[in-house]
Amino acid sequence: MNALNKLSTAQVAEEAKYQLGEIGKAKRISRKLEAEFQPVLMALVKLQKFTT
Repeated sequence: MNALNKLSTAQVAEEAKYQLGEIGKAKRISRKLEAEFQPVLMALVKLQKFTT
C-alpha cells in the first residue's frame, strides 16, 4: 500500500490508459477468434445432437 501512495495521479492515469488499451486488444482478439471458430462450434453442436 505504501508504494501506491508514492505514485502520482499522472502515473496512475497513464497505467490505467495502458491497461485499458490492453483490454481493448484482448477484446478484438477474442471477437476474431469467436468469429473464426463459430462454424466449428456449430458443427460440434450438430454432431452432439446427432450422437445423443
